[in-house]
Amino acid sequence: DPKKYKTATISLFGISSSAELRTRIFVETTTLFENKYVRTGAKLIGLVANKVGNFFNIGDVKSEDIGKVFNDISINLDDYVLCFDDLERVNEDVLIELLGYINNLIETDHVKVVFIANDKEINSADYKRYREKLIRFTNSIHPQINDLVNAFAKERVGAYREYLEKQSSNIGSIYNNVEWGRR
Repeated sequence: DPKKYKTATISLFGISSSAELRTRIFVETTTLFENKYVRTGAKLIGLVANKVGNFFNIGDVKSEDIGKVFNDISINLDDYVLCFDDLERVNEDVLIELLGYINNLIETDHVKVVFIANDKEINSADYKRYREKLIRFTNSIHPQINDLVNAFAKERVGAYREYLEKQSSNIGSIYNNVEWGRR
């Protein structure tokens, strides 16, 4: 039931630990951070904390330290579908740790999860072993570019709109030739 669930999209790009992933999930699913000014303020506080720490030779505030704070805060994910994007961009050194954490969310907490990734770009042998356990269904998306160009054209006016409508088939065939390696 789409009305029952909210979505939270979390980019996995640049995440270096499961503690950092937990922090991102917390930020994306907590109403406190819905306001963009609060979210920006939280980032600035983290930046200032790092600068002050560097000034006093304390070092950076690490995501693991922030994650420890969030361990005591319960996150209710019953009403969420977590969409993890950029799986193909995860550093191989932490891939299994992150997949293990996500698997725990799925198996233990019964969280609904969607991965958004270019599966062909993930070359990790570990991923290929875990993929079967984690991913129940796979859908490939092959957009009809000329339909997208026509939809885009409808939002335009004048000569630009006419050009896009006339050239949508050509634009689509150019995209398809490049996309699938046919030149």
